[in-house]
Order: sequence, then structure tokens, then C-alpha cells
Amino acid sequence: MSKADTLIFIDTCTLLVSCWNENKDGAIVYDQNKDESFWQTEIPTLIHAGKLIVTKRNYDELVKLSHVRNDPNRPQLGERCEFVIQRLNPHIANGAISIVGDANDPFADAILLSAALKFRTQKNLLFITQDRALAEDLTAVSYFQSVQPRNGYELKVRRITREGCLSPWRFASSQREVRQAQPRKQERLRGGASTKHASEDCPQPEWWR
Repeated sequence: MSKADTLIFIDTCTLLVSCWNENKDGAIVYDQNKDESFWQTEIPTLIHAGKLIVTKRNYDELVKLSHVRNDPNRPQLGERCEFVIQRLNPHIANGAISIVGDANDPFADAILLSAALKFRTQKNLLFITQDRALAEDLTAVSYFQSVQPRNGYELKVRRITREGCLSPWRFASSQREVRQAQPRKQERLRGGASTKHASEDCPQPEWWR
């Protein structure tokens, strides 16, 4: 699977939990093991796999929120944003992570949905988000019959676990998933284009776990 054919998007809410977990008391606490797992293992793997993107809207949001202090409704928000920016900036400086977009872009979720539709038939797409609603909408795009790729391109949506690893989303709407899967099954029965994962033709095991 070509790195040039792969786009990977990470959103703000993902970055803001990349080194922290909520404990039993509801407090947000730094987790060194999670930090190391995500930033020293997952991020290098993603950089190797494709073009890693943070939208300008997401990055600008991090910068803006980095000035928040002592907000009881958003514990440690400013400190976490500042920490994440420090993690991102060396990768941005060396070109490993790209900040993409401009001041006229809509809100961040709309940008990611637009990217999913725009590049669905042109690139392998991986979206990393902790937002369940956004994850479900992005996953739905992979089943749109009007934008099915002919070259076996994949669209995957993942989240970060408490351990700092990427993991598939699990949605409660199993009925919806069954309905979405039916067109692909019917096409296989008609002898149409194969829907096997690109990883079946490729020795790389990561796409995407």
C-alpha cells in the first residue's frame, strides 16, 4: 500500500486525550505509558504509513484553547493544549505532520466529512477521532454507493484506547450496519468488484488492524 495514496487525519479531541485519562473521581490525569504508546509508537507508525494531517481549524483551536486556565468545566484544558502543541511542532517543522486548510474553512468536523467525500475514490483514508457522532458519520461514508472506489481504497475510523493504542469503533446501531453491509454482499453475489481489504494484497499489517 503506497504511502502517497494514504491520508491520515487526527482531530482535536483525539490529541487532547493522547496523554491523559479520566480517573474514577472524574479527574483528568497524565498517563506516561499512554503518552509513550501514542507518541512514540502509534505516531511514528502513522507517519510511515501515509500523509499525517491536522486541519488548520483543529490546530488553531489548540492554540486558542492553550490560553484557558482554571476553568472547572474544562480541567487542565489549556495545559493539555499547550503540551500537545509542543508534541506536534517538531513533527510539523520536519514535515512529518502537515497543517492543512485556511481561514475560510468551516468548522473542523465539516472539514473532515468533506475530506472523506472528496478523497474516498482517490486515497486510502484513516480518521482518528474520539467523537462518536463524527466517527459514525465518517464510517457511513464508506458505504455510500455513489462514491465507491474502484481501486480498493479503504476508509477506516479509529479511536485511542486508555492504553494509547488505535482501536476500531464499535457502534450500537448493529441494525444499521447490517443494512449498510447488504449492498456489498449483493455485489459479490453478482460477481462485481471485489471488496477485499487492500491489506490482503499487501504485506503491511497495519491497514488498519
